[in-house]
Amino acid sequence: MSNIKLQITNLNKSFSSKQILKDLNFQVSSGEFLSILGPSGCGKTTLLRILIGLEKADSGIIHKENVDITNLHPSKRGMGIVFQNYALFENMTVLQNVEYALLLVYQMPCFKSKCF
Repeated sequence: MSNIKLQITNLNKSFSSKQILKDLNFQVSSGEFLSILGPSGCGKTTLLRILIGLEKADSGIIHKENVDITNLHPSKRGMGIVFQNYALFENMTVLQNVEYALLLVYQMPCFKSKCF
């Protein structure tokens, strides 16, 4: 059994004629943390949007726990983003901000019937 939780292989993304991600390769193993650093416009948010399924890569493969999730709907990936301060509730702790979306999903009437 592999301890690789996330593996990105040859990920590419362009907008018009500007290539944002070029042959990106990395993996994250169990117990590791991933930090994405770089200047504004280098592709950090694009990468995150591709990983969670809000944006489609031009090419490449995304494996999560040895399952190819490259073309899965965002609701089937089990991943999400918590954006920087402008999307956080100032009256809540970090944990409460993360829990908020989960609470909304679990309160949906169709959650148990897998509406998404």
